[in-house]
Amino acid sequence: MTISSSTIRVFYDGACPLCQREVKRYQTLISKQKENIDWVDISNNQDALKAECINYDDAMRLIHIKDGSGVHQVGLEGMLTLWDKIPYYRVVSGLIRKLPIFYPVLAKFYEFIAKHRMTFTGRGK
Repeated sequence: MTISSSTIRVFYDGACPLCQREVKRYQTLISKQKENIDWVDISNNQDALKAECINYDDAMRLIHIKDGSGVHQVGLEGMLTLWDKIPYYRVVSGLIRKLPIFYPVLAKFYEFIAKHRMTFTGRGK
């Protein structure tokens, strides 16, 4: 896929049931929008990570997003970049950015969820 300057590229774990549900929800919400999002399932496309110089283990720990300017966003910042493109969620991302006191707490919460996502879905240790 050719990436335009308005396209974001989302690198997600398609083998994770929680991640699959979230991506499907986002895709449904943006289906009628004109947002350009390139969804890359890294569980079966590690070459896409190599092309972006993203370490596979790092990408499996936290979501990685390449924004429209070519900058990589990781973790909560990546989620906010994605949410900026999604109806309803863009309101939440705007609030989080306007109320920076919540950002560190939400970043830690995101990291906790990401770390334990497979356990929460019955697939982890």
